[in-house]
Amino acid sequence: MPGTTRGDNKYYELLGVQRDASAEEIKKAYRKLALKLHPDKNPNDPRASDKFKELTAAYEVLSDPQKKEIYDQYGEEGLKGGGFHASDAESIFAQFFGGADPFDGFFGGGGRRKQRPQKGEDIVFQLGVTLTDLYNGKTSKIKITRNAVCSTCAGRGGMRDNSSRPCGGCKGQGVKIVRRQLGPGMIQQLQQVCDECGGKGEVIDEKDRCKTCSGKKTVPIQKVLEIPVDKGSKWGDKIMIYGEGEEEPGLPAGDVVIVLKEKQSDNATLANWQRVNKDDLLLNREITLLEALTGFEIQVVHLDGRVLKMKSPSHAVTKPGDIHVLEDQGMPIKGRPSAHGRLFIKYLVKFPDAKDMKHHHIRQKLREALPRPDDAPMSTAAEVVEECHAKVYTPSESESRRASISQHDESDSEEGGGGRARAAQCSGTIM
Repeated sequence: MPGTTRGDNKYYELLGVQRDASAEEIKKAYRKLALKLHPDKNPNDPRASDKFKELTAAYEVLSDPQKKEIYDQYGEEGLKGGGFHASDAESIFAQFFGGADPFDGFFGGGGRRKQRPQKGEDIVFQLGVTLTDLYNGKTSKIKITRNAVCSTCAGRGGMRDNSSRPCGGCKGQGVKIVRRQLGPGMIQQLQQVCDECGGKGEVIDEKDRCKTCSGKKTVPIQKVLEIPVDKGSKWGDKIMIYGEGEEEPGLPAGDVVIVLKEKQSDNATLANWQRVNKDDLLLNREITLLEALTGFEIQVVHLDGRVLKMKSPSHAVTKPGDIHVLEDQGMPIKGRPSAHGRLFIKYLVKFPDAKDMKHHHIRQKLREALPRPDDAPMSTAAEVVEECHAKVYTPSESESRRASISQHDESDSEEGGGGRARAAQCSGTIM
């Protein structure tokens, strides 16, 4: 493969899978090896932690289609050039097993010391973008609030180097073991964050605390970040701003994770546009009955302001729901901004109002111009034939209300009993 480098099979060899392994095969291989190589299961192996980290780094790359593509073409050097940062192996392990720890209590009762984080916490921010923003790309400014290491005490929490001391409540571990009596001869043992030190494992006497941070070692600050949204991005995509997350003394700063979410445009005409099939667009366009029957020439104002002029196929009748396609007029393909998907145009036919058809001569001309259905013989089976006159039906207010309630109930039922999801809140402001 052009552009490959030696050693590009390393991650595949670590997981014991082939280059063409499916996502499910990669997942199964990691699960099996992670349980086998976890440091808690190999306490006598000094390299157990390093082996586990290498395994998890390999899984993180090969389970991500974008990272895997870069790795397959350019190897580990390509990942470094793209700003790839390997995540905390224990964090990925915990997420993989649903937040549970398979080894809690494996070696005698779940009394392990709380593991020190590898970096500061990430800040997750949801950024609302419209379909137009995703088509054209944009740069947004957001204001975040983050904790930074206190400059007054250099993150010590006190004005002297030895201001802090181990917490007596947890003996410096940051966690306490709590036992509960469940019944005769039954005791439950739980691990909880120490309430005396807040899980830090140390305390600072009030008289020795830094006056700026009050002994917390960090202070809240606000910062404005510029967020680039690439052309062709999708709702749900994540944009990483490395090193701008929460700070903790002695640790690398966390990251800012920007999640793109759907935002409705103020332009009502854009409600007719939809993204379909990843890189394609669908436009719902209304035409008149005359245009549907005799052909038309229309102009489409695209999401970037360009005007597309197009004609219907010659001698064609456009029926409601018919679709035309324009190649290379869809969404930009992310990473290849000069390439585009397709634009589908779905037609809705607007019929004339009754007031436009009230004149007899108009109806007569239509009868003469349009083909008539074959005359069907009238039924003679019945002795009495009743003549009936139809009228336009308009639902009453009570009927409309009942229909609305019925649709609402069906929608709630499909969503699992009417439960409503709550959007997560975070500290940040779009500027």
